[in-house]
Amino acid sequence: MRTCSTTEAVFLKAPSGEISLAGGIHVWRFALGSSDGRRSSESGKVQGEQASRLFGDWPSRSSQSLHGRDAHAPCGPVVPAGISRDAHGDESLLGPREAVQAAKFQSAGARAAFVAGRSGIRRAASLYSNIPAGELLVEIDADGKPFFSNAAVHFNLSHSGSTVVAAFSNSPVGIDIESRGRCRDFVAVASRFFHPSEAQAVAQSGDEAHFLRLWTGKEAMLKLSGEGISAGLQDVLPGDDGGGLLRGNRIGIAGFSFQDMIGTVAAFGPAEVKGWFQF
Repeated sequence: MRTCSTTEAVFLKAPSGEISLAGGIHVWRFALGSSDGRRSSESGKVQGEQASRLFGDWPSRSSQSLHGRDAHAPCGPVVPAGISRDAHGDESLLGPREAVQAAKFQSAGARAAFVAGRSGIRRAASLYSNIPAGELLVEIDADGKPFFSNAAVHFNLSHSGSTVVAAFSNSPVGIDIESRGRCRDFVAVASRFFHPSEAQAVAQSGDEAHFLRLWTGKEAMLKLSGEGISAGLQDVLPGDDGGGLLRGNRIGIAGFSFQDMIGTVAAFGPAEVKGWFQF
């Protein structure tokens, strides 16, 4: 079984003025810097309360919806340690509930990723909406999905190690990224949770990148739809032609990669990424 082709993402400096989302999806990268100059994703894992607030427990919290945060990572959550002070994002942009949530993180790295993502989406969305970043209001819908209540901009967030990304669109969108090199038992994970044909393909290839393309495709599709994983992953099927099937319904997907990251964006229509940006 083949997976969808991937685009090598090249992130450009953020535009200085208002930009348009017409005709596609934009992906933004909010990178966190490590104070010791090493790859933050190699600095260690967090478990328990800190991990579940950022990524959720995998796979025990099977009813968790996949929305503005990652509900799980296939081989355990990894968050950056040793984050430099200037990489934490702008806490002044967080709403009251987000500020309370940020304060509950015991891990400095997990807190930094949360703040970077929540402040970053406002900074980016201000360029689409012409609303100052500090005035953009993030609310939570009945399914637990964050959304802008005063701007017609859809977004979705994903975290992996020292990198936070967000997808923006004029219509619902999902995104997921995972880093290479963390998952030694990906064949066993695929065997347990993937469709048999997918699990067989992963086992035959022995390729972690193949596994991650399937994994991020599944997560991006679920985050797009607002479903949790309680119904299982076997009928969430990323395809090899720019589309996949979610419980039998056609979903547009597009794979991408950069550095050690593999990711997927998903949309109810064609998933066409028209811009790659970073601050």
